[in-house]
Parts: sequence; C-alpha cells; structure tokens
Amino acid sequence: MREQILLLVTNILLGISINCCLMLAARDYPHKLKASLFVWAQAGLWVTLCWMILALRATLGDLANLLSFALMGFGCGEYLRAIRLFQAKPAPAMRSYLCAAAFILVGYTLLMLGTSAMRVAAASTLTSMVMIVIAYEAIQARRIAPFSSSITAFFCFSLASLQLARSAYVFVTDADPVAGNALLQIGLAATTALFALLALSFSLMCNERLNSELKRALRFDALTGVLNRAPWRSELDEAVGAEHDFSVVLFDLDNFKHVNDEFGHAAGDHSLCAVSACARGLFGNSVGRLGGEEFAVILPGTDSLSAMALAERFRLAVSRLNITCNNKAVPLSVSVGVCARTGKETAAQLLKAADDAMYHAKRSGRDRCQLA
Repeated sequence: MREQILLLVTNILLGISINCCLMLAARDYPHKLKASLFVWAQAGLWVTLCWMILALRATLGDLANLLSFALMGFGCGEYLRAIRLFQAKPAPAMRSYLCAAAFILVGYTLLMLGTSAMRVAAASTLTSMVMIVIAYEAIQARRIAPFSSSITAFFCFSLASLQLARSAYVFVTDADPVAGNALLQIGLAATTALFALLALSFSLMCNERLNSELKRALRFDALTGVLNRAPWRSELDEAVGAEHDFSVVLFDLDNFKHVNDEFGHAAGDHSLCAVSACARGLFGNSVGRLGGEEFAVILPGTDSLSAMALAERFRLAVSRLNITCNNKAVPLSVSVGVCARTGKETAAQLLKAADDAMYHAKRSGRDRCQLA
C-alpha cells in the first residue's frame, strides 16, 4: 500500500509539473500554436486531476469513480481538440464535454451493475479508443510536422495498446485494481511515462511547425508567395557558379503608385499577387521579389531569343489580366528587361544589365520587353 501511494503521488506531481511547464512555454508561441499547446497542457492537468480524485476513493466512495470517469473523458477529448487545433481543423469544445458524458454514462452503468474491475477495464478501453483517434489525427498532422507527429502517433498507439492490455488483464483475472497488483502498478507507471512523453512530443510538434514557418517566412514573400530577395539571389549565384547558359528577366509593374493611390492598397496587393501568380505559371518557381513591385526570374538553358519570347508571352498575359475594384478595371502592365548569360558575366553584371534594359523599356513607353 505504501508503494501504491508513493507511485500515485509521483504520478500527480509529474503530471502537474510537466503540464504547467507546457502552459508557461505556450505564452511565447504565435496565437494558433499557443492555443493548441495550451489546450494540450490543460488536458494533461485534467488527467492528473483524475488521478488525484482516484486517490480519494476511500473518502469519496462512488462519487470518486464518477468524477474520475468524467475527468478522464474530458481530458481525452481535450487532447483530441488540441491536435485538431494544431492542424487548423474545426475543434469545438462541445466534443470534449460529449466525450466526458460518454465516460460518465459508462461509469454510472457499471457502478450500478458491475464490479470495480469492470469499471477499470471499461475506463481503460474507452481511453484506448480515444487515443487511437488521436493517433490518427497525429498521422494526419505529418504534413505539418513530419518527424514529431510520427513520434506522437507512436506514443498514442503505445498508450492505447497498454490500456487495452490493462483492460483485458483486469477483465479476465477480475483483479482488484486497488489491491497493489504488481502488473497493474507497472502498467500505471508505464501509463504515466507515456502521458509525459506525449506532452514532450506535442511540444516538439509545435516547435517543428514553428521552425518550418520561420524558414518559410525567410525564404518566401508573405504576400505573393515567390522567393524573397536573399534566397533568389542565392539561386542566381548558384546558377552563375554552375557555368551553364541561362537568362535573367527583371520586370516591374508600370505606374504601380497610381494603382495604389487611385484604387487603394488592397487593390495594389491583389495586383501584385495576380502578376506574381502569372509569372509562376509561366516561369516556374524561380520567380523572386526584389522589393516593392520589382520581380526577377532565372531561366535556365535559354538564350536571348527564347528568353525574349517567354518575356513577351508574360507581358501579354499580364496585359490581359482582368482585375476590377469598385466596378472599375485596374490597368496592369509590366516593363521587362532581359539579359542572357553567354560568357563569364557575374551575378552583379547580369542584374545590372537586366535592370538597365528594364528601365530602358520604361523610358520607351512602358508595357514592353527590352533585351540588354
């Protein structure tokens, strides 16, 4: 009995400390990740409270059993809600209450008709079922956090398997769950360890997603989705180092300040997105935003004639874009400069030549392509 009490107190202290640390760490995350991590930590605290209630069975009697069923059900529902929030899926809190209600219903039925062993077996079975659903959601989250989501799914499946094994053992042997059975105590310790590992793995999921989003923010322009200046310039340097023929295309939206002034910045942003999408559709993923309304493209394996032909197709495609604001057409056109690398030109020389050609196109009347 002394060992039981010591193990239970250890479980409670471990659950409180780990999940409180998660709640404190959640404050430094962006809003969406903060919400999911906070809910996950709360779920761990509900489960820990369930263990605390179970420790008071001698005092509370049957009420402790019902409360423990409710808290375990609600905690499992909150775990599921947290991982759905992580994936930006609908996650109403009502599902957690329904999960708790299902646990209470089963617990009350067994309280009236079953034995203590049957209640433990039922609680373990219900917990394992919810954990299997959570594991499935973790597998779905691999598109966001491939490594840590796989670990979370593994721990969920492990916990579900352990709970099913506990349920089968108690049901078959009719073992008294409070009598200090050695196998049940080992199972309880393993359950505590798996809940702790789940807290760790979910925090790793949040970290992995955060790092991925930060890397993407550094590499891609938040508005248009094309490469930022620095990563695009790195690709240009790599192309120069490869010593293969390629072309550089620079283009700039004509009279873009007028578009912002007359139609508003929302229309200007929409125009930037439409033109960059048009460029990606024609040129592929080598489009970069150098700043403001100026963009650049690397065209591998192209000479001056083929690069000019592609640039002209792009110019015509932009002129045909149908963008309206307040029932007024937003005029869009681009001036394009093209420079083909055929010798030992450096990246800076290619950019300057393409830039000079683009401004020559602007001075010549805009809405045209100019070869360097």
